[in-house]
Amino acid sequence: MRESAIGVAIWGAGWVASGHIKAFVANPGCRVVAVGSLREESCRALLAPYSLDAAIYTDFERLLDDPGVDAVAICTPNQLHAAETVKAAGAGKHLLIEKPVALSLEELRAAQEAVRASGVTTVAGFVVRWTPLIQSLKQIVAQDDLGRLFMANAAYWSYRANRPDFQRARATAGSPWLVGGAHAIDAIRYVSGLEVAEVSAFAAPVGAEYGYEYDCAHAATVRWNNGAVGTFTTTIVGHTPYQFDLDLVGTRGAARNKRLYLDRLPSEAEFFELPVAGQDSSDVVQHAFGGEIDHFIDCIRTGRRSHVDLDEAAIDHEICFALDQSARDHRPVSLPLA
Repeated sequence: MRESAIGVAIWGAGWVASGHIKAFVANPGCRVVAVGSLREESCRALLAPYSLDAAIYTDFERLLDDPGVDAVAICTPNQLHAAETVKAAGAGKHLLIEKPVALSLEELRAAQEAVRASGVTTVAGFVVRWTPLIQSLKQIVAQDDLGRLFMANAAYWSYRANRPDFQRARATAGSPWLVGGAHAIDAIRYVSGLEVAEVSAFAAPVGAEYGYEYDCAHAATVRWNNGAVGTFTTTIVGHTPYQFDLDLVGTRGAARNKRLYLDRLPSEAEFFELPVAGQDSSDVVQHAFGGEIDHFIDCIRTGRRSHVDLDEAAIDHEICFALDQSARDHRPVSLPLA
């Protein structure tokens, strides 16, 4: 077990980085030794709320050359994550990689190969796993309170008028699944313990009027590996508040987000509500970065493999790629991908 504080660098100084730095500063097992971005003023703005003696870099390779940097949090635009993962793994740096970790299967495989060759610790940025509701639902399923699951649905709806330009272009965003819907896919997999066997997806022709180069609303039917069925839906446009919904139906109970109905707790026909916080906002200030980053630092210190390392995140991304392929080719797609 490592005793000294782990030196952390944050590469990318935008919105999500503000959640990362706050959590890193709060963790006594690490210290933020560097921040980096193409714009120095962005780094200074990120550091402004904190009294940190941190180096500032505008070149990624120079940041990786810093001997005080043990781990890097990649918080850059989507299209850069995979290539930066390859470089950082090659430099022997442990990695917290914001999602999406890649925009194509080829990028994903290259990143996985680089990480395996280096042996560094990785955690992918599926921060929803640390939300109290998700932790509670996972325990409920693990206790077999719902019985055999035969339906599992997930939905992510999140319209933001001020999304950055890279999320509006197909080449740099990927799809609405990769922009946000992957969070719901990861959460339902994590909670249920099921894996997707086949998807059949459709895209609604909406997005151009909001300034996007791709269709921004998708829906899919899902066949799970135990024979269960379900649906995935996502939209990043439209007149709707933020919605993050998980539905599980089993032979002994059902869950709809915080609402539970269990046969071991007889009632008339009413759900009861869990008194825990859910994933109720798209604002990074509300996300459970503290739990995620505490887990990341602990994995580095103990050498323990994360339950959401790059190989685990690759499964979520393959599902996203399969959903996009199904909508594009108008046919079902089986998983895992070849």
